[in-house]
Amino acid sequence: MHSRFRFFSGLLAGVCLGGIVVFVWFKNIQRKYDHLLATAQQQERSIAVLEAIIDSIQQQSYSGLLNQLVEVIDAERRQGQSTILKAETISRIASLSYAFRPVIHREGDSVSTRKLSKERGQLLLFLSGLELDTATLQRIFTRSSFAGSDLQGADLHGASLQGVDLTGADLSNAKLNGVNLTGAHLARATFWGSNLHQAILTHADLTGANLSWCDINNAHLEKAILTEADLTSAQLRGADLHDANLQWVELGGAFLNSANLDSADMFRASCKRTQFEKTILTRANLNLADLTEANMTEAVLIDANLLEVVVGGENWIQQLREWHVVGIDEIEKAYKVVTSNTTGKPFFQVKKKP
Repeated sequence: MHSRFRFFSGLLAGVCLGGIVVFVWFKNIQRKYDHLLATAQQQERSIAVLEAIIDSIQQQSYSGLLNQLVEVIDAERRQGQSTILKAETISRIASLSYAFRPVIHREGDSVSTRKLSKERGQLLLFLSGLELDTATLQRIFTRSSFAGSDLQGADLHGASLQGVDLTGADLSNAKLNGVNLTGAHLARATFWGSNLHQAILTHADLTGANLSWCDINNAHLEKAILTEADLTSAQLRGADLHDANLQWVELGGAFLNSANLDSADMFRASCKRTQFEKTILTRANLNLADLTEANMTEAVLIDANLLEVVVGGENWIQQLREWHVVGIDEIEKAYKVVTSNTTGKPFFQVKKKP
């Protein structure tokens, strides 16, 4: 019995000792791994900073070319028509726009994740101030790229920028009131806080653009593509969004009072607390849109598709009548509000009556 006790005691001691050895070995491996990971991350940061410095040096070498271009254009405008540029000069502008590629910018020891080009922004600002004729500008914008331009706080009000490529550009807090961006390429561009009052954005591609907190009152957005755009708290009073694509758009807290959304596609649009007072939504597709706490006072909903719209309560249709919504009689005949639970949390949804 005594020998058996000693055997189990020894076995237990061996297991404990082995566990301690394994634990120490594991902790040592973990420390080495953490050290290697920290070293790799530091090397990545150093490489990123170095790349940013190299890119900055390369772009600085092009700055002189921009000055030369300015001199060439000034001389050409003094010799001939001030609103037209030669084909050779337009080719030079296009080449320079591609040379001014977006780069990562370094701020102290940190590196931004977004690539922007200050030089492209400067070139566009220069061209917009020349008052060139429409045909010349179209030739420039067709052949040039201003994607990724850094135009934060820029003053481009009233500028003619039809068809310009500003994909991924940063136009935060810019003055863009009255600007003509018809057919412009503005996907993933940032307009946060910008003034787009009375801007012309007809047929513009604003896919994934950030337009939150913008003044877009009385703007023209007919047939614009705003898929997955962020319009949080944006002001769109009196804006024309006839036939616009607003699928998956974020309109939380936005003001669309008296706006025209006739035939707009608002599939799965998020419109929580959105103001639709006197808004025209005739023939609009609101399928699966979220209208929780949205204000629909005197809105026009004639022939609008309200199938599976998410609303704030089971008395929503009755509330529409109290809000004097145009088209309420047809809505009451065609729809009812039911309680759904497809997400695991009960909510109210508009369904077709049988």
